[in-house]
Amino acid sequence: MIRAFSCVDGLLVPAPAASFEQAIWLDVHNPDDQDRAIVEALMPSHVPAREEVEQIEPSTRCFIDDAGIHMRSLYMEQRSGESARRMTSVACIVGMERVVTIRYDAITEIDRLQQQAADRQIAIASTTDLAVLLFEEKVETHADLVEAMHCEVAALRTEIHESDIKTWDDVLRRLGRLDDENGRMRLCMLDTSLSLAFLQRHRGEQVEQQTALHGIQQDVDALASHIAYQSESIQFLMDSTRGFIGVRQNQINKGFSIAAVMFLPPTLIAGIYGMNFRFMPGLDWPLGYPLAIAAMVAAGIGPLWFFRRRGWL
Repeated sequence: MIRAFSCVDGLLVPAPAASFEQAIWLDVHNPDDQDRAIVEALMPSHVPAREEVEQIEPSTRCFIDDAGIHMRSLYMEQRSGESARRMTSVACIVGMERVVTIRYDAITEIDRLQQQAADRQIAIASTTDLAVLLFEEKVETHADLVEAMHCEVAALRTEIHESDIKTWDDVLRRLGRLDDENGRMRLCMLDTSLSLAFLQRHRGEQVEQQTALHGIQQDVDALASHIAYQSESIQFLMDSTRGFIGVRQNQINKGFSIAAVMFLPPTLIAGIYGMNFRFMPGLDWPLGYPLAIAAMVAAGIGPLWFFRRRGWL
């Protein structure tokens, strides 16, 4: 599917159906063979497949050819109904006449820009302005995702340190997911920084564009610093969780050890008087049985009293 947008009186607006030649922005979503043929007829470059869009080699993510500047940009997406955030790639070609974005998944930032264009809220003068807007929207949305992750980490910190958690399985799963998402967000910000630097070197001709790209770069750097701090926080919470699990296991093992020590002397007494020898002292004594029981009870209570006196219980 192709969505086309034109520049009319300095505003980005949806283009008429099938009017692709005058479009300044072509958004190609999950293209089929017909969509590929239309786009390739408008620019001297082929439409990359999903595998090409997702390649991570730097030489394939940012380069220049006759069609313009090619950039592969990573996006983190929060899907509705899903707690995990996923990462996807978008291919962006910034030419002199138009910008082409090729994507194979829904991207919130791009859909939001298109809605703003339909409401005639976006003013642009060139394809570079449109590329800057795409990065601005991306960084703003990702800042919200980083903030949401920060709130999750803060809630987990409170739950770990202040709540009486009986099972740690769910906490470890959530920490693992957050650590994975935080690593992906760091990779996304690094990729964004490289794309911004590439665009600034090759298409930031005007002072306003240079200023805008520099401001976006500063935002990316600030987010990268916060992501690094958040990674340290997640690692600290993982260490704390493992520590609490170790303390809990030690408490359980201490209980078994105390129980073993308490029952060892009574077991010894019962074992001695349970031997079936013919001649044993006290076998014919009427008070032998209750005294043996009393000795076993005292032998069990004695270690417990000793442990409490030493503060081990």
